[in-house]
Amino acid sequence: LPDGTEVTLNANSRIKVEEGWSDLDSRKVLLEKGEAFFEVTKTADKKPFHVISDEVTVTVLGTEFNVKSGKSATQVMLREGKINLSYRGVERIMKPGELANVDKANSSLTVSEVEVRQYDSWLERKLVFANTPLSEVAILIQDHYGVTVELSDELKDRRLSGEIPNKNLELLLKALKVTHDLEISHDKNIVAI
Repeated sequence: LPDGTEVTLNANSRIKVEEGWSDLDSRKVLLEKGEAFFEVTKTADKKPFHVISDEVTVTVLGTEFNVKSGKSATQVMLREGKINLSYRGVERIMKPGELANVDKANSSLTVSEVEVRQYDSWLERKLVFANTPLSEVAILIQDHYGVTVELSDELKDRRLSGEIPNKNLELLLKALKVTHDLEISHDKNIVAI
C-alpha cells in the first residue's frame, strides 16, 4: 500500500482502498471478499489503520494479523502486536496468538487462543490441520479454489491433522486421498469426498 504496509491476498480475495488514501485522516482498507494477511507499517503521523469486513472493524497502528471473511463468519487472527476489534458496539483488545470469530448468524463474537500456524500457513502455500473436522476442510477448499465440495454425512465429523501443500487443487486432493484414506473425485467444479 502507499504507506509501505504489505497485504498478501489469498485466492479468490479482494480488497479496496479509497482514492487519495494517503491524504485521508485514517488509513482504511475494505476486505470485500476472502482472506488477507496484513503487515502494517507505523507512520510518523500515527494515522490509525482500519480493516473493515462486513460489520467487523480492526484498528491497528503497527502489527501483523490475518482477516478472513466468509459467508457465515469473519475471523481475525493476531500474529504480532496489538489490535482493537470492534463488532456491533462490542470492542476487544486482542493479544498475539488469539483468534476472534464473529458468527454472523448468531451475531456473536468469541475470542480464543490458537496455534497461529493453522491460520497463516496459507502464506507459505500450505494448509495445516490440527484435529480439524473434514466439514471445515471442505469449506476451506470451496473458499480457496472456487469449487463446490460434496461431503458425505458420515465424514463431516472426521478429524484431520497434518500439513499439506495447497499449490494446486489436484495436488491437495491427492495428498488428502493418500494421507487420510479418502475416496475423492473431481469433475469440473465439483469435488466429491
